[in-house]
Amino acid sequence: MASLELRLYLAASAGELEALQACLAAGANPNRRRSNGEVPLHVAAMMGRVACINALLEAGADLEVEDTHGRRPLHDALIWLRSDCVEALLSHGASVEAGIKFGSTPLGLVAEDEEGADCVHALLAAGASASDVDEFGETPVHIAAHSANVEGLRLMLLAQPEAALLRNKKGDVLLALALADPLDARTVEAARCLLELGALPPAVAEHDSC
Repeated sequence: MASLELRLYLAASAGELEALQACLAAGANPNRRRSNGEVPLHVAAMMGRVACINALLEAGADLEVEDTHGRRPLHDALIWLRSDCVEALLSHGASVEAGIKFGSTPLGLVAEDEEGADCVHALLAAGASASDVDEFGETPVHIAAHSANVEGLRLMLLAQPEAALLRNKKGDVLLALALADPLDARTVEAARCLLELGALPPAVAEHDSC
């Protein structure tokens, strides 16, 4: 990587907006890749550098660039739960449908994490679907149910009530997944949330599938 592009990458990582803008003004290429396929926009998203994200995109950075693992800047922001970066990338038009290569959808990336509620909300507001199936045959709402992520379930099912009746590739309903692990306060709360929002009890679901 040329020294100017290296300085751009380091500025994006550190959140040094003035240094980043100086590199861009000097002709640094915002889409120059590192050996792992990352560009400055990836590291800005990972590190929570909203101002740098906006500056890079205004300078022509590729919003949907993929690294060698198939991760896009939005994916990195989601993995690191950088909700402000998620919102910034979405405001520029980042895809809510493009998942990681051989992996989860954007919403699926944060569906199991209780601390990802702000990211879930932002994705849903941008049109993400709780019913999109990933490379493993799972949907975000199934991932949230299996993880007993109550707030994630609530946000998804309030936004898309029809997802309460979904089954995964094995035919499991949401409530069965929420109760698959030993009962504790979280699983009980997740089960209560699902029943309140229209999910079928497993016994009823089995009868309906006959």
